[in-house]
Amino acid sequence: MAEDFSIDVQFYTLSEELRPYFTALYLFDISCRDGVRVQDCLHPEWAAMRFSENTPPIGAVGPGPLKMQWPFVVSGPTSQPINFQLVTSRIWGLGLQPAGWAKFVDGHARDFADRTVDGASDPAFAVFAPILDLVRGANAPSDEIAERINAYLMRHIDRPARHELQVMKCHDALRDPKCRTVVELGEQLGISARSLERLCGRYFGFPPKLLLRR
Repeated sequence: MAEDFSIDVQFYTLSEELRPYFTALYLFDISCRDGVRVQDCLHPEWAAMRFSENTPPIGAVGPGPLKMQWPFVVSGPTSQPINFQLVTSRIWGLGLQPAGWAKFVDGHARDFADRTVDGASDPAFAVFAPILDLVRGANAPSDEIAERINAYLMRHIDRPARHELQVMKCHDALRDPKCRTVVELGEQLGISARSLERLCGRYFGFPPKLLLRR
């Protein structure tokens, strides 16, 4: 099987100002023999965007049938694996932290949880849509394309974001092994159970109890 395909993954460092909002910028290069599809899955993660220079993947969140995805595909926050298949392709990935959702996405994360959408046609992701043009037909070294993506994101770094600091505080608490219950999470943030439920649904995609288990 190893002779049927080759894979190269490169990660790029974003500007320090962008790091609270994005998990990673990476390039996934796969070359397959004709007729070969490579199959894999991604564990549950925060929202992510993928920009295909050529053939998009087929995929699905959870056990459903795999469907052709879009050149700019967004996966919302997931509580199930993302199953996918690829042929020869070159795909840029950009992971989105909850604080990045608060700053850059005009929509509720719970509305996109455990599903994929066409980022080019959904207005919630309009700020990211031009990145597809940066990678398609760029005819430039990958390092240069990564620099262009970074520069584009930096032009939007001053976008206002409601609840940004509260979202970051909540994210830190979710990663704290000492914070084990919804009550403790609300106490760390100093907000009511109802406000916590709204905050988590709006920016994290799931109720606080599920997030603590996840």
